[in-house]
Amino acid sequence: MGSLTTVSKIDLASVEVLVGPGSALYGPDASNGVVSLTTKDPRQYPGWAVELDGGSRSFYNAQARYAGTTGSFGYKVTGEYVAVNEFENKAVYPSVTAGRPDLVIPEKDANWRTDIARGSGMLAYYLNNGSRLMGTFGMSKLNGIGATNVGRNQLQNYGYRDAQLQYTGSRLFAQAYMSQSVSGTTFQLNGLAQNSVRFPTLSYDSVKALSAFPSDGRMQAAEVQNNFDVGMLGKTGVSAIDNTHFTYGGQIRRDRISTYGHWLSDRATGKPILIDQKGVYGQMETPLSSMLRVVLAGRYDKHDKYDGQFSPKAALLFTPIVDQTFRVTYNKAFKSPSVLQTDFYFPNFQPYIGVFGNLDGFDIKNATGAVVNTIDPIRPEINKTIELGYKGVLGQKLYLDVVGYQSKFDGFISPLVVIANPLTGATATTAYNHRTGAKIVDGAGGPQVALTYFNAGKATILGIDGGAKLYFTDKVSASLNTSVVRIDTIIRKATDPAEATAFNSPSVRVTGGMDFYNVVQNMTAGFTTRYVSKYDFRSGVNYGLLPAFGTFDITATYSLPKNHAKILFQAQNILSCVGGTTTPPVLGIGSANQAVYTQGRACGFGKQHQEMINAPNVGPIVLLGIRLDGR
Repeated sequence: MGSLTTVSKIDLASVEVLVGPGSALYGPDASNGVVSLTTKDPRQYPGWAVELDGGSRSFYNAQARYAGTTGSFGYKVTGEYVAVNEFENKAVYPSVTAGRPDLVIPEKDANWRTDIARGSGMLAYYLNNGSRLMGTFGMSKLNGIGATNVGRNQLQNYGYRDAQLQYTGSRLFAQAYMSQSVSGTTFQLNGLAQNSVRFPTLSYDSVKALSAFPSDGRMQAAEVQNNFDVGMLGKTGVSAIDNTHFTYGGQIRRDRISTYGHWLSDRATGKPILIDQKGVYGQMETPLSSMLRVVLAGRYDKHDKYDGQFSPKAALLFTPIVDQTFRVTYNKAFKSPSVLQTDFYFPNFQPYIGVFGNLDGFDIKNATGAVVNTIDPIRPEINKTIELGYKGVLGQKLYLDVVGYQSKFDGFISPLVVIANPLTGATATTAYNHRTGAKIVDGAGGPQVALTYFNAGKATILGIDGGAKLYFTDKVSASLNTSVVRIDTIIRKATDPAEATAFNSPSVRVTGGMDFYNVVQNMTAGFTTRYVSKYDFRSGVNYGLLPAFGTFDITATYSLPKNHAKILFQAQNILSCVGGTTTPPVLGIGSANQAVYTQGRACGFGKQHQEMINAPNVGPIVLLGIRLDGR
């Protein structure tokens, strides 16, 4: 959930990143990886903690945690409030004045002050057998700027809530949980600017209401998981699956989404969108010998809008000596289209320009009525990945983790692209609903430049991920992580828009740094530098080339043991290098409105760099804080 998470930093016990396809155990949307946040258990982490931070750009942060146990019961409460003046940039939007395409409309009333409030509570019951029953509830609220592929939103009182009931035992795991996100009084900044010009006689509140982005999204889910081991089956020999570990389980989920008839398909149907999903999975890990292990897993998911999906996984791990493992893995994973990709329905989100989901497909006709392209209904994106990896420790000082992979995508989902434009004169095209044959128009029957998502074709991606950490001494270490990826082949229909195959990712990313532990008594310090190569980004109104950049950060912590306190220091982006500049365009659609790239290398302290098209440049951030821990 990003900034909307209900988890405060002070309550984090660990963060685990699982790279690569993970649908075999985690299901839909785990086609490229999983991030798992684990919070602190009241019994393991009792007591109180408070952290106060302040810094540049009027940043301040206050967070607190209190936890404890009473007999077999545990409890905790957490809270956090953070606010900052974000980096800013100005946006301009296309004209809505007939015959005056030269006019542009500046953004108005953008508030770049971001503030976030979050809190959570937990009650736990610890059983004598080591099991735990836990109930949690959390809430968060956000104000700030939200970038999308159709413009930017002013987020006002955007809220998120979650609740979870969970049982964890040595063999059995079960949970039921729900979440809800509500948009509050969020509105489109581009809509506000353009509607103010289109409807000059309306009041400000009425224009703001026309530009609103209301939503209420609710998710309810449950899961049961079990695991067991198989030992020796008999006295005369060992079974083929001796010492095998099995894990299996099932999940159900229901999503209910409403925009109050405003910008999703409930605008046309008058009913909230309901989505049901079910999945079952299993995994076995067995040693074939003292050096060889095999892992087999599979999952079957049924989405009520698509055919069932089977996600297999197989891995062979060879460990010739302790701390040296080679692996070969195969994963098939899938990503279901999001509700935006299936149910967007927003005619005239800008004048004559509409965004539409692709549940039924489209026929694209030219001015004579001839079909020039057919867009099939959107379906899950399939990812088949083969990996060859190594993980090991050399000389008790060097830790290595290297993997090379090939990913083959079938039906990869495009970014938001124009599929028809009835306003281009002799080359005009119009979109029609493939199932009903209905012409795509606005509410009054006017023309619509149609944007949507679709399965663009097939692609083969090649990549290498590598990580290394070298311990010079027990106090000084250095680390280096790199990711290199490229598109090997793309197969698509010649009639599809070229930007549908946009990769939207840098080909090279490198992060390196050093850490110093207690070199100065009671102090830990480190620095990190990173490099990101330039790349093209194409999605909706965000169209252009992002320059390469590099940054340099430092961190330090000084402990005051007698006071159970730590002084914290962070300086991010204090030194930056850029490979050029990209000037934001008028925020229209496609290549005609792409950002202007100017090549030119520059480095320096305080230098700003850009990480997203049409977003502000990012500069130095300096923070100082204190953390107090009590028992």
